[in-house]
Amino acid sequence: METSFETGRPGRGRSGIMSPGGARGSAARSLGAETQFLAIALAGVACTLSLVARRFLPERFLLDDHHIKLAIESPMAGEEKSQSFRNIAAVYRFLGLGYDPAMDALLTLVVFALAVFAAARWAEIARFGFVGVCVLAICFLCAVVYLAQYSKESIPVLLVLLLMTMPRHLGAELCFAAAVVGYGALFRQYWFFVAAFYLVWRLLLTKTRSPLWMLTAIAVLYWLLELTFQNVLGQGLTAFREAVNDSREGVPVASLIVDPLAAGDGFSMVPGAVLVLLGLLVPVQLFLSGSAFHILSASMIAFLWITAFAGILRAKRGPRAGAEPDVHARTKMDSNRSLRATRAAALLLAVVLVQAIFEPDFGSYLKHLTPLLPLFLTLVPLRERDVIT
Repeated sequence: METSFETGRPGRGRSGIMSPGGARGSAARSLGAETQFLAIALAGVACTLSLVARRFLPERFLLDDHHIKLAIESPMAGEEKSQSFRNIAAVYRFLGLGYDPAMDALLTLVVFALAVFAAARWAEIARFGFVGVCVLAICFLCAVVYLAQYSKESIPVLLVLLLMTMPRHLGAELCFAAAVVGYGALFRQYWFFVAAFYLVWRLLLTKTRSPLWMLTAIAVLYWLLELTFQNVLGQGLTAFREAVNDSREGVPVASLIVDPLAAGDGFSMVPGAVLVLLGLLVPVQLFLSGSAFHILSASMIAFLWITAFAGILRAKRGPRAGAEPDVHARTKMDSNRSLRATRAAALLLAVVLVQAIFEPDFGSYLKHLTPLLPLFLTLVPLRERDVIT
């Protein structure tokens, strides 16, 4: 490779002719700029579509939107609905968005885009490959479908933005957990468990990324949760989902989350919860449903989680012994992304473990996962730095 005498880097020699290395670097920079432009374009298209999404979405995607609008217009109406709908309606009225659904949708998508660019910094997006671009597309597609409406999921978008921007400090972690508890108190009570699980995973992932230890942690957390449910609530581990599904006749069977093991009295529900968790990560049930929409949803979900776990396991491998000094320097430079990735993995694992015992159907699962989708961007593989610069 020809080297410039003035800089010692691949580039133009004294003859002024671009070397092959310089040409490759120029092409890589061009590809990085195109990826960045694509990210901006996806964000712009999503924000624009948010203004009209309600007109084209099927009614089943707008059920919560209708409940919240009713609570906004008549705060004392709809007493049969949970207090959480009235709470989020009060938030919208306080912000002046209660009677401007288009502005609400636009602002929610703008905040979601900010969360995307907080999770994946500008220089990192330039190093995205095929996987990163696909995750970006999935993020904005799901955001238009599930967030461009009145929704309790608008609050977790703010939590994700906080998680991706807060400083590296124990106090910041505890403040974030407190914010999650606040969300649980006002909107979704099972997020109390998410807060506790987040702190557990945050600690564990700084110590090990061993699959064996992670599986052990999942089993122990479910066992402890089962003891809590039995001794405090007097219910089984999956009693909430079973009660909801029993009352939802007419819902397509393919969309319901059904426990594969029907645990009788005296038997632990932990094995069944673990199997449901695996079914959320790779939704075989949706793949086998025969519905094109279900298969598309299952493909996106499986792609996201395979990407996430590949990123989690990849992070445990540091520079190899005897690596060049600049490799170790780059590892330090990437410490900020490593911190974001660890926090993202901790929250994603906490949420999906709780979803495996509470979510009644895959539609609710994907809807509740959507505000957290920017977190997957911290776990996508990046092209090598020296390919881009």
